[in-house]
Amino acid sequence: MKSYPKYFKCSKCKKAFATRKWSWWLPDDDDLVCEDKCPYCKGSSDQTASILDAAMDFMKFRHGSQTRSHGTPYWTHPAAVSVIMQNECPVKQSEEVITSALLHDILEDTDTEVDEINDKFGEKIASIVKTLTKNKEISDTKNYFKGIKSSSIEAKIIKTCDRIHNLREIHLTNDEKRIKKYILETEEYIIPIINSMKDENLREWAKKLILIEIKRLNS
Repeated sequence: MKSYPKYFKCSKCKKAFATRKWSWWLPDDDDLVCEDKCPYCKGSSDQTASILDAAMDFMKFRHGSQTRSHGTPYWTHPAAVSVIMQNECPVKQSEEVITSALLHDILEDTDTEVDEINDKFGEKIASIVKTLTKNKEISDTKNYFKGIKSSSIEAKIIKTCDRIHNLREIHLTNDEKRIKKYILETEEYIIPIINSMKDENLREWAKKLILIEIKRLNS
């Protein structure tokens, strides 16, 4: 038996939060606690962590021992995407959007179900994560990106930050063919997604960072 971080869901506001201590529990538990213990209802986080900490713990557990193609733990990628959103994005993102970034690969790469995300983190987060998830049974890159292009600004921002981080690390694969293919895919699908953003500041910021990474890889 392994030790996992304990998290709860408030019976009043339905938000998930985690304890800072580690305890024995079953991951499928759906523990409801009253609002007098909830940091959101109390307006305090003395003994608890936010929904972001709950999402980070949940994401790390579900990705488990998975690794990136260059060998680093897979969970470092969603974590890095959320950091890009928080530290580099010119428009401040909500906890829900950053949480969605942390969970953006969890449906695609683990056995987690969308209903579980909905139950633990809410309908909006579940919807964004589902939009960002490729259908494992159908290899349809064009329609996948087309769906994101026509979706919410939140999904577009997360996909852009996801691509920025992947472009920053893809050189670690030492696979020139793969790098060239990834650059072409970025130019064909990601740039149009960025161009569809209505917010000029976001659009120009995203395009600038993407083009910087493409130029670096082509040099």
